[in-house]
Amino acid sequence: VEEAQATLLELGVPDLLPNSSLPWGWKVIVEPVGVAADAEYGRFNLGGEPQVITFATPPAWVVSKPNIDFNGAAGTVQANDYGKGDSATFFVNTKFGRKLQDLNKKDIQQEIYGALTTKGKNFIDAVKVTKVYDGPPGYRFAEYDYEIESGAGFSLARTGLASLTQTGEAGNLQVFWTGTLQTRWKNMRNDLQTMVQSFRVGNVPKSIKFDTRKRSANVTEEVL
Repeated sequence: VEEAQATLLELGVPDLLPNSSLPWGWKVIVEPVGVAADAEYGRFNLGGEPQVITFATPPAWVVSKPNIDFNGAAGTVQANDYGKGDSATFFVNTKFGRKLQDLNKKDIQQEIYGALTTKGKNFIDAVKVTKVYDGPPGYRFAEYDYEIESGAGFSLARTGLASLTQTGEAGNLQVFWTGTLQTRWKNMRNDLQTMVQSFRVGNVPKSIKFDTRKRSANVTEEVL
């Protein structure tokens, strides 16, 4: 946590980290996003608006970050427990054009569907938001069920939690969504809840400059 706080201070958003303790072994992820224009070939568009996101992950989860090269930024921030099929993904709707506080349950379901289908609509089916509730000021939480079509031709029932916020001058909608097998939901609910409750987005002050040559990282495919 101390390292994360130091990084946030360096990025000009020292108060972004929530004031809450984490379970033993968890780590805090801090990552600048939107520090370079989005590459045309990427599936994820992060908006090109310099921001910082932070969230906590359980032990042994693998984190991947956007890749930045001469074409721009591609990929997003993701965390996965590959062996168990648990995942968390950061998504930005750059064409939102609305206000988060005005969304009803059906509207939020559409936004969750858009986030889940970034990889391809043919993989995702039967997205249903079962609960929507308020989080910290500026954040809303959603609980949902969905099905993913496996490469072997059968469906996997999954459940997830998401945090939605609208931070920045561009009016983009930021979504941090998670997913796990429904057979694991009872064991994973508290962990996923801790993750989405720890999620924050902050605007990078214009005085902070980035060397994008130092921001490249390998991009891995997300686990839905």
